[in-house]
Amino acid sequence: MPKGRYLLTIDEVASTNSYLKEQSKYQYPFFSVRARRQTLGRGRFEKSWFSGGVDENLAFSIVLPVDGKYISAVPLALAQVLHLYLSKYLEVTIKWPNDILCNGKKLVGILCESLPNHKNLIVAGIGVNVQTRQFAEGFAQPVTSLALEGVDKRVETLWLGIYRKIVIFFRKKNFPLNASFIRRYNSVAYAFVERVHVSQAPLEFQTLLPDGRAIFRTAENGDVILDA
Repeated sequence: MPKGRYLLTIDEVASTNSYLKEQSKYQYPFFSVRARRQTLGRGRFEKSWFSGGVDENLAFSIVLPVDGKYISAVPLALAQVLHLYLSKYLEVTIKWPNDILCNGKKLVGILCESLPNHKNLIVAGIGVNVQTRQFAEGFAQPVTSLALEGVDKRVETLWLGIYRKIVIFFRKKNFPLNASFIRRYNSVAYAFVERVHVSQAPLEFQTLLPDGRAIFRTAENGDVILDA
């Protein structure tokens, strides 16, 4: 493993996830890149992610070592780490599988993707709304930022703090998700998610499962299990 360089800040990039997927020299565990400005950030299901101006919001990616059979649990683990870190500053919840909400509005998004030619490595992109005070219209759900919630944090300081917490969790190899992890996740989970392919009405969260799937209650069909 290369030594001494695990953190890289670049001025501008289309997507930090795409950057790491293209740069084989940085594809080793716990390498992280932050963009001062990200122009084409992506979320799950190919949705766009707003990153704002230079050093306005946090956009970074990190390479994580993962046993392939537990890969679906990684987004849940990252959501738990982000929740634990941010709950020091404000009241947040986790909307399954990995969105962090504050007052029902999206604060953090996470996107995990495989790395070509590395079956036991993934790249996780994390976006945190930090300084933006006015968002454009057209988002799929309401959004917020730390600034709008009364929290003043520097982007780089936030990156380093979250990075340390992620490294600690993944070095412990906390997979599969154990009972205490599931209990805590359940205790901070947002009550509902929308999955129109399952039900036109919101699905009511019941419990997380050790492999990252979750049980939801529907008005039409009773309990269903969804894959993250």
